[in-house]
Amino acid sequence: MNDLDRRLGQNEIQTRQLQAVIYWATFAGGVLLHTCISLFGTAMVEPVLGQRLLHPHTIGMFLIKEYLYSAVVAGLLGYLVYARWKPESARWVWLLPACWFAFGAFVTAGSVQGGLWPHFSGMGCEDGVGTVGCRNWFIFTLPAVRGLFYSAGAFFCSCVGRLHPSTIDDAVLARFPVPEWKPEKDRID
Repeated sequence: MNDLDRRLGQNEIQTRQLQAVIYWATFAGGVLLHTCISLFGTAMVEPVLGQRLLHPHTIGMFLIKEYLYSAVVAGLLGYLVYARWKPESARWVWLLPACWFAFGAFVTAGSVQGGLWPHFSGMGCEDGVGTVGCRNWFIFTLPAVRGLFYSAGAFFCSCVGRLHPSTIDDAVLARFPVPEWKPEKDRID
């Protein structure tokens, strides 16, 4: 092998390494962007629906409404974003909020009495919005729920898309099939 062949091989290796770095940087940026969409996009859509559909009068009903809206809106956002642009990073959004939740549970585990459930389920909000349990729910649990359902929506869309275009995809994206007219054979006019 001469010196030119070695240099060409070296350039090819460097090019592949650079492509891999660019791919993973783009993927990580996509996960971060989709995580922001799952958290803030859901928060922007929820008040519009919340004013029209449910009017909770108790803290318990507020928590149910938040869990329900976060799951449905984040799942729909994940589904629609994946249906439109098909970003692979949308299916991995759950990682950052799950790690954030695990960090919160780890930090809080040593200092709470009565277990982690009251501090992360929202039950702490019964004692007031300023309590530690309620703040933990807003800071750690709600982002985890939104990220998980955003990823679930994107994953569901990726599974449905592999099988065949669904009626829901066609209706949401306004794609309607064109009927095929086959001419009759052997017809003389």
